[in-house]
Amino acid sequence: MSKEHHREGKGWGPAEQSRALVIHPIIRIKGEPLRNPDARLEEAIGLTHAIELDVVHAETVRTDKVSPAHLIGGGAKERLGKLIEAEEIDLAIVDSSLTPIQQRNLERDWG
Repeated sequence: MSKEHHREGKGWGPAEQSRALVIHPIIRIKGEPLRNPDARLEEAIGLTHAIELDVVHAETVRTDKVSPAHLIGGGAKERLGKLIEAEEIDLAIVDSSLTPIQQRNLERDWG
């Protein structure tokens, strides 16, 4: 299950700024404590605002198994791709480390 933050209209920032999607993948690693995902998402939203981007949508995305190709699962990737298109989002910010291949694949799929 994911937690979503969404504002209707022009998002959280001024309309003339680039429109951004912020996602925080929740990845459970055995033996490591899970930092509060909501706090991590709020931090990522704050950092996005700090670089003067308009956050149109933000959410946490749970993934039980990391996809080597995209980091997140196919269902979440497809759903977010439709959201990016519908909301005319310019930039997707993933609050996690991506491999070069994951970044390339997400750019190609969401681009």
